[in-house]
Amino acid sequence: KNSSNSSNSDVVLGLTVGSTTQPMTNSMASSGVCLNVGTSNYQLTTASSALKGFAIQWTCSATCTSLGAVYTTAPALYGAATFSQGITHTADSPAMTATAGLSTASSNNSTAKAVSFTITGLTPTQLSSTVYMPNQTETWYVRCFGKFNAAALTYTSAISDLATAVGNGKNLSLKGNGYQVATILAVAGSLVASLA
Repeated sequence: KNSSNSSNSDVVLGLTVGSTTQPMTNSMASSGVCLNVGTSNYQLTTASSALKGFAIQWTCSATCTSLGAVYTTAPALYGAATFSQGITHTADSPAMTATAGLSTASSNNSTAKAVSFTITGLTPTQLSSTVYMPNQTETWYVRCFGKFNAAALTYTSAISDLATAVGNGKNLSLKGNGYQVATILAVAGSLVASLA
């Protein structure tokens, strides 16, 4: 969710789980990665390696028996302007460095079986080039991929073919103005999951 005005924005990234007593398997992770293709059909006629995108990854503790075991440790957030997609529509993510130095908070909601990660007070420039999300003037056409309740992905290394390596793909349009719903992760115990 992007609650924005002319000077700053708050971004909320959410993870919904299937259970509050066993959100994930012990020491497993759930993550999502999205890249802005920039076209409403989510395809490119010319390959590009200069696409903006971001990734987030929650990791549960070795005793994953509560939502607190997921949200107490802040998720890792990544971003870059060098995602790529070819004319065969294969999307790749670059090696990224975890984003740091932002004003953030984590919380949980046991009724909704959800945890959230909030980044507050982002300027339009920070939205665009620090967390690599759409700012107040942009509409992004993103391809998102999610991997749920599995071994952690290494976003500090390049990942080829996100559809295969990460999976659970969905196309979304994200608007930086107003209050946009952009829940990128959903988890069920059976790994029946979707991006919505």
